Amino acid sequence: MSSIKYKKRRIHLLSEGTLMMLAMFFFSCNSEDSRIKKEIIGKWEVYNTELNNIPNGLMQNGWFEFLENGKVASNIFEDTSAYDFQIDERVLKIGGVPSLDLKIARIQRDSLCLEGQLSHYFMRYYLVKKKDSQ
Repeated sequence: MSSIKYKKRRIHLLSEGTLMMLAMFFFSCNSEDSRIKKEIIGKWEVYNTELNNIPNGLMQNGWFEFLENGKVASNIFEDTSAYDFQIDERVLKIGGVPSLDLKIARIQRDSLCLEGQLSHYFMRYYLVKKKDSQ
């Protein structure tokens, strides 16, 4: 009988531990997304791009401006509209722009690397934050 109680207790502790780990993972992802959303605010200029891991100059004069109201404007969009953006599990999702979900590979104070699939191409964008928007 004590063996059964021990096993039940052990299973209970394991399930509690698993729930705690899942909760910590969930909250750490949310806090990282919040941190990234704060850091991304400002104007970013594209200084390099890669198409299928080969450097190219397609967007040499491109820029993105992320606003505090959750909108993003860019000269790479087909029109001059500012679109809603959100960050979910390190993925930048821009509404209104077909299939423009880009993984935030790296963000540090003044450098940002975005990457993702556009059509059948793998794109990587390297951006630097303008000094006056830091």
